[in-house]
Amino acid sequence: MEIKTDTYFIGERLREVDGGYYVVYEEERGRYEVHHREGKPTTFCVAVPYDTLDERTITLVQKTRIENLEKILDEIDKANAKLEKTRVKNTLEKLKELNE
Repeated sequence: MEIKTDTYFIGERLREVDGGYYVVYEEERGRYEVHHREGKPTTFCVAVPYDTLDERTITLVQKTRIENLEKILDEIDKANAKLEKTRVKNTLEKLKELNE
């Protein structure tokens, strides 16, 4: 069900970012979703991870826009590298403990 209006005017504010955005409440999943009218093959853009529509929704949509793809991929790569470094460190520590 498309949300036409809400307390904080999130739908209207999203349309200020890009006129194609609109918000729906997906009853089966019990969540808000942001869609774009010109989306292909789907209009779905992002699931809102909050129980209410508020400023965080605007921030999330702005962050996940295609214009930010390189930055998002860089953040993912850095996080993965950090996790890998931690994993290697923990493995080496466990091996050291086994050899003592």
